[in-house]
Amino acid sequence: MRHTLSRFLGAWLGFVVAGGLALLVAQGIRVMSSTGTTLAKITVNNALEVVFGKSDRASYIASVGNQAVTATDSILNLHAGASVGFRIVKVCITPGYANSSGQRLWQLTRRTTAPSAGVSIGAEGTTGNNALAKMDPADANWSGTAAIGGTEGNAGAILDSGNLFVPLAVAGATKTDYTSVTFCHQYGTNGDKLPTIAAGTDNGVSLMFSGVTGGTGVGGQIHFISN
Repeated sequence: MRHTLSRFLGAWLGFVVAGGLALLVAQGIRVMSSTGTTLAKITVNNALEVVFGKSDRASYIASVGNQAVTATDSILNLHAGASVGFRIVKVCITPGYANSSGQRLWQLTRRTTAPSAGVSIGAEGTTGNNALAKMDPADANWSGTAAIGGTEGNAGAILDSGNLFVPLAVAGATKTDYTSVTFCHQYGTNGDKLPTIAAGTDNGVSLMFSGVTGGTGVGGQIHFISN
């Protein structure tokens, strides 16, 4: 008798809780952050509406623009800080223009040692073609490094690769006479893990592009979050 009553009460409480949740959903239940900010809510159509752009992780973009190409070259080297790593959300490449058109290889390559030389990209710059910027001014500057060119660190695994078409730069033509399309690859859209770089200044990635000597107008971006 006691066990029967327990099962009955458990089933009744489950029904009440389920009914209560249904009522709350109908009334627009919200998922709140620890600071009281709405992160998601159930709409009147019983759909989950997520508020984007409110992650508690610091977000950054390292970018370069209007670069010359010298055969196989790193568009951008990005390395972790001594005590903070990062996860890559998106990479973008603008292949620019060259003296001979054709398909060219791009790669995102893991690095296991720090790079040397190259042109360092300072955090929160206000001039020039290159940037290492935080998306929220309340966050700390990126404690790792970003640089153009130089000698990349030792190569680890190739994380991603593909081809891009580089158009011919016609002598005397303007940039409106031919098209250089920016390509972007977003990660994590299907719930898969983001490319992850552990903390430590030896750890990083290179965004590589096998252009043609004499090419110009190359650009690249790495969108990333602190790990």
